[in-house]
Amino acid sequence: EPTPMPTNIPTPAPSGAPTNPVTPVPTNQLTPAPTNASTPGPTPQPTTPGPTPCTGADITVDVLTDNWPQETAWTLTNTCTGAQINSPTSLARSTQYLNNYCLPAAQYTFEITDTYGDGICCSYGQGSVSVVYNGNQVLDAAGAFGSSSITTFGTCDSDSTPPPTPSPTPADITIATFNPTLGVPKCSSITAACTSGSALLDGTGGNQEPNPSNTLDECIDGANGKYHSDESVDQITVSAIGGGSLQAGALAVIEAKVWAWSDGSQDMADFYYSASVDNLDWKLIGSRPAGGPDERTLSIQYTLPSNSPLQAVRVSIRYQGSPNECPGGAWDDSDDLVFAVDPTPASLAAAAAGAQAPIPVPPSKAMDSSQCAAIGEIDRKRCEEGTLCVWKNGRNKGCYPKTSGDTAKGKGKAKGKANKVSTSDDHAA
Repeated sequence: EPTPMPTNIPTPAPSGAPTNPVTPVPTNQLTPAPTNASTPGPTPQPTTPGPTPCTGADITVDVLTDNWPQETAWTLTNTCTGAQINSPTSLARSTQYLNNYCLPAAQYTFEITDTYGDGICCSYGQGSVSVVYNGNQVLDAAGAFGSSSITTFGTCDSDSTPPPTPSPTPADITIATFNPTLGVPKCSSITAACTSGSALLDGTGGNQEPNPSNTLDECIDGANGKYHSDESVDQITVSAIGGGSLQAGALAVIEAKVWAWSDGSQDMADFYYSASVDNLDWKLIGSRPAGGPDERTLSIQYTLPSNSPLQAVRVSIRYQGSPNECPGGAWDDSDDLVFAVDPTPASLAAAAAGAQAPIPVPPSKAMDSSQCAAIGEIDRKRCEEGTLCVWKNGRNKGCYPKTSGDTAKGKGKAKGKANKVSTSDDHAA
């Protein structure tokens, strides 16, 4: 189609009005420079603070019980204040009890006891005890402590005063002298404690004991034994409990220093008393195992009888066997101590003061014959003359636990010998 003819209408002139929106005028502000700060990392977890250091008495008690834990107990006592921590009331056998205490700075006494008197080692389980005080070992024992072990450490401050002790002071203890009429050590005056001292009973009649046999009834010591290698009773002390003098009806404790053979597992000490010296009547108080080797200190409590103002005690140490006022074994030793007693009965006054009864003596445990082989290796004669073992010859010769069959053989052998002698005598007649 042909292009239309142009019109006579002129093209409109351009508008001077700007279009909306107006382009913004550039600013003179500079773009901020980038910072050098690094992006913060994740917030760290809070740390657990370490244990607070003990600024007082840092004490660790470590006890491993033996096979008879019911006999064992221990206490940790602040001697400045009297505060006390006790062992658990019920202990398990062959179990470790490890306790750490942070206590006030003071003087402390740790005491572990065994009611049977054989410690916590070695014939009835391998127990042990240790105490660490402020990083220092103050007690490290295999458990062969007999009736008790006492360890004291630390000091009281100037404001604390230790409680008084009821034990007799050296001034209250009378050292006995040998009385040739009685044939034993004797304390003639009434006192808080009477002791034989360290010399009068030292050793046995078979070696170096002065004035043997040191018994009121001439009970003879065994002929065997080397001084402080084999059994002996070396010292006896009788003391009033709770202060005061030795008084009829009051409590007393007998303490004996004895010497045990080998590891002490085959030795037993028997404690006796007689209410009168003129009319001897020995009463068994109880028996204590040696509980370890070499010198041992054993003790037992009893009530002083009121029959006589002059009384006596006896301590016998025996190798195997059973309690007997005069055991008579080849290695046995018996010694007596005579002392004066206030005959005024203490029972009424003691009852008014709430007197305590003697600590019960536990029944004796049977000695362990499993050590017969070790006994034979040390001393064949001990094996042959003991009551628990028997020596056997042959290819496997050695020391073995005695059985009922061995006892029967011994009786049969003795009977045969008796019959043989009887027949010989009849023939000679």
